[in-house]
Amino acid sequence: MEKRIAVITGASRGIGACIALKLAADGYTIWANYRSNHDAAAQLQKKIEAMGQECILLPFDVSSSEETEKVLQPMLEQDVPEVLVNNAGITRDSLLVWMTEQDWHSVIDTTLNGYFNVTKKVLFYMMQKRKGSVINISSTAGQSGLPGQGNYSA
Repeated sequence: MEKRIAVITGASRGIGACIALKLAADGYTIWANYRSNHDAAAQLQKKIEAMGQECILLPFDVSSSEETEKVLQPMLEQDVPEVLVNNAGITRDSLLVWMTEQDWHSVIDTTLNGYFNVTKKVLFYMMQKRKGSVINISSTAGQSGLPGQGNYSA
């Protein structure tokens, strides 16, 4: 039987961790991406392994196409995920008139460019297998907007 794999970005905590646990409970091997919170990612890995499922930690910054390529390419040459969940996101809240350009770009780079970097890489292999699902997690702030979240809502 073919191994069922799910990649979750931003999986170390919050919504991403909950999604990883649910997919593991449904029988998926988890490729859990995180940027910097190794302790939380390691705890998630222990929980998933306690369920009898495999969890591979993938520490990389989704906003960097180079890091994304470096980490995912060798993995994708061995196995192709059935599911990709784009969940990674950050906030740098400030009213737009006081927001720094760096805060604007860091949020856009993670939430938008990160989606592009990871999806482009994984989708190429999914298309070759003619199988796979991409799930994008977003916020209601993108529909209605919130004060101080112009970058997050963009």
